[in-house]
Amino acid sequence: MPSGYSSGRSSIEREIAANSMRFYEDWLADLVDNAKHLSKDKLHVESFARLSALNGVISVVSASFDPESRKFLLEAQNDAVLSHVGATFGSWRLSLQSLRSFAENSLCALYYVSHPIELKLWERGKYRIGFRDLAKFMSSHPDLEGYDCAVSSVNDLEKEYAELSKAVHGSAKTFRMTDSVSDILLWDRANGKFGKWTTRQRNTISCVVVILLALFDKSFQGAQHLEIRRSLNFVLSATKAKLVSDQIKINIPKV
Repeated sequence: MPSGYSSGRSSIEREIAANSMRFYEDWLADLVDNAKHLSKDKLHVESFARLSALNGVISVVSASFDPESRKFLLEAQNDAVLSHVGATFGSWRLSLQSLRSFAENSLCALYYVSHPIELKLWERGKYRIGFRDLAKFMSSHPDLEGYDCAVSSVNDLEKEYAELSKAVHGSAKTFRMTDSVSDILLWDRANGKFGKWTTRQRNTISCVVVILLALFDKSFQGAQHLEIRRSLNFVLSATKAKLVSDQIKINIPKV
């Protein structure tokens, strides 16, 4: 029985305590059941492969960030993991919201690493930059000049962010969790929703990875980080992989 709800309490308080425990046990069992079901889906394994590749890239580039801007990058990494885990038990809106945070924190890291004054102001609660301005800054970043695939990725990421924002604000029918049968639906293991989430995740991670590769190209060129470059096959389409190879001069060996 929860703290504060002793046997000496009123009958309604004891009933609330019992119902609270029953609700907890029910949703926990449902969560475990969903996770067991969805974790067997090949989309779950593909998602984990993308996460592994992203983590590999971040492990290399994070050393180039100062401690404070690196916190945005690590938070972005955590957001991507949260999105994956949420999708594992079918909590699609939460997963999409975390994916949106991943996109935002990724660009914040890249913005603040070259804007230390704005970062200090942000720490004091005196500065804030919206995603559109983050994307505008990145699309004109001098280190992306000549890397059309990276600039295109910035533009594509802005479109993905707009789409993911619908899940955050709850304004789109597509991202509703409830249906005509259930009044309350914490998660849904329908495979169709897993596929829709996968598309958003693949596109978002792909865009961020290409941007990072372009900005930190010298860390991945030549014979460096062979296994991480191999893992990029799980993130990038064949077309994007070729563009990265041709424009950024990063070889992506076949797995």
